[in-house]
Amino acid sequence: MKTASGLALKTARLRGLETAWLDNENAGKPVLLFLHGFLDTPETWAEQAAAFGRDYRLLLPYGRGVGPSRPPEDKRRYGAYSILLDNLELLRLADPEGRLPVHVVGHDVGGVHAWMLACHPSPRLRSAAVLNSAHPKQYLRRALWPRQVLKSWYVGAFQIPYASEALLWVFHKRILDALTAEGWRAPGGSLSLADFEGAAVNAMNQYRQFVRDIPHFLGERAAPTDVPVLVISSEEDRYLEAPSTTEFADLARRVTVRVVRGKHWIHREQAERVDRLLSGFWSENS
Repeated sequence: MKTASGLALKTARLRGLETAWLDNENAGKPVLLFLHGFLDTPETWAEQAAAFGRDYRLLLPYGRGVGPSRPPEDKRRYGAYSILLDNLELLRLADPEGRLPVHVVGHDVGGVHAWMLACHPSPRLRSAAVLNSAHPKQYLRRALWPRQVLKSWYVGAFQIPYASEALLWVFHKRILDALTAEGWRAPGGSLSLADFEGAAVNAMNQYRQFVRDIPHFLGERAAPTDVPVLVISSEEDRYLEAPSTTEFADLARRVTVRVVRGKHWIHREQAERVDRLLSGFWSENS
């Protein structure tokens, strides 16, 4: 089945759960794994898919519980460590012999999962690009940043079951208007209330599991990754403060930080500029 973007919609059972992704089926080419964020679907990467589809194999998974990707009964399957295993399994399916180089790109919550791949890498992972996101350890340290706390108050609100779901239903129009002002676009051009509630609740379950996994994040004693990491941050991001280069000392040995003018959905707002940054980064780390 082909989507409007010309990509094939594929499904498989990954670790016991039906999982969906978009695939350009460009066999034999280096792999680009694009991971979307909060309230998005793979459509958020439409500009990047059009720009890079000829030269790369594109894999754009639906997040756990989004679209055709089945939500789990065990909420631990929303956690960063579990989704790391799902992404590794998807890469194995796409390239069973493990010969093709892989570059991962993540935005928002997808950036957390890109960091997880970078810090627990397979030998073929060549690079990770993180757009307006943070590693869980980095985010935890930012609990001491007053401006970051003000920007990310919603993470705490999401931890309150039932109440946060009710608020989403009551204020869904206002929330969608605020997201649109930041550059978000509704999948397919519109989003029903039911679709909004489903996408938002599944995303909240990821945030909730991140909090439950804090002891695991803090207990990790792994050395900084050798995988090159590109961090793209927007000056006017409503949800995240621009990074300090010192934040990455215990995470990665090779980090490139680019702070650009724009809002949270920078890959849609300034697609050509982001594509140039990505393309140059991949060329340096092919």
